[in-house]
Amino acid sequence: MPAVMAPARGCFAAVLLCGACAPGPADDGEPLPSWTALEAVADPEPVALVLDEPGASSRRPLPALHHRCRDRRFPALAGPWVVGCGAGGRVDLAIHIETGQRVELSAAADTVALSSHGIFAPGREHGHWLLPGPRPTDPWSQRDEPIGQAVSDGRRVAMALDGRIASFVSGEPNTMLRDAAPLPWFPPATDDGVVYWADSRDQEISGTDLWAWDTRSGPPVPFVTRPGDQRHVVASDGWIAWTDADGLWLHERASGLRWLHRADTGFRAGPSLDGSVACWEERDTGDIDVRCSDGLEATGEGDQGWPSRWGPWLLVRDGDMPWLITAEPVQEPSP
Repeated sequence: MPAVMAPARGCFAAVLLCGACAPGPADDGEPLPSWTALEAVADPEPVALVLDEPGASSRRPLPALHHRCRDRRFPALAGPWVVGCGAGGRVDLAIHIETGQRVELSAAADTVALSSHGIFAPGREHGHWLLPGPRPTDPWSQRDEPIGQAVSDGRRVAMALDGRIASFVSGEPNTMLRDAAPLPWFPPATDDGVVYWADSRDQEISGTDLWAWDTRSGPPVPFVTRPGDQRHVVASDGWIAWTDADGLWLHERASGLRWLHRADTGFRAGPSLDGSVACWEERDTGDIDVRCSDGLEATGEGDQGWPSRWGPWLLVRDGDMPWLITAEPVQEPSP
C-alpha cells in the first residue's frame, strides 16, 4: 500500500512559484521573451518549484482495473473517470470515481488519447467517446497509421506519423500535417491549438529537442534546445512540462517563464499535468515514488509510478494495482 501525502489548504490548481529564490531573469524585472521566441535565446535561469506542505488524503485500490495494459500509460484519468483495460490488455473500460458507474466501451483499442472531456481512439470503428457514452460520437475516418500514441485536449488530436506530425479537430475531416522527426516512444502533447513533441532531427549532435507547432499560424519551431535529451512533454491549460537529465521543467506559455525542479525522473513514465500542477516519478530514495508540485505524493516500499492527475485525484500504480489518492481540503477553523 503506498504511503501518501497531500497538499494543505485544499489548493489543487496552482503551483507556488518562487521568483525570489534564486538570481536570474525572474528577479531583475526584465521581461522574458514570449514562448514563440524562446528558440532564439538561452533558457532563463531556472528557479525551483516550491512544494506545498502536505495535508490530509485518502486512498483506495481499484482492483477492477488491475489488468496490465498493452499501452503502459494505462490505467489513467480522463477527468473524473479512470480508464483502463480488461484481461486482454486493450483499453475497454471506464469507471467513474465518485459514483462507481462502469462503462464498457463498444470497441476495445490498444491505445487511446485521454482528456478531461472524453476518450479518442485511432483505428477502424473507433473515434471520440464522450463519457459515459459507450460508443464514439464522432467516428474517425481512417488516416495514416500513427507510429506512437495519440493525445487529445478534448477538441484537437495530435499524433506522430513517420516523418510528420499530424493534428486535427475531432469530428472534422481535415488533417493538418507538417514535416517532423517525432520519436515514436514519447507521445506528443497538444493544448489550445499548439502541438509539442520530442524531435530527433539533431539527436546525434546535441540530443533530442522539443519542437512546437501553433496550428493557427506558421511552421513548427524549436521549443527547447538545451544540451542533452528533452523527453516526455505534456501540456494543459497554458502550461507545458517535460523532463530531462536535470529533472522536471515547467513552462508557462503566457509569460514565457520556466522553472526547474531538480529530480531523478528516469525514462519510464512521463509527468502528468493538470493546469500548473505537475506530478512525476522520482528516484531519489533508491526506488520509484510519485511526487506532485502541490505536495501530494505517493511513497512506500517498492515502486509507485505512472502518475495521472486531475483535480484532487492522483492515480498511481504499485506493481500492477492502481491506487486512487484523493487530496482532502483542509477545513478552516471557525472564527
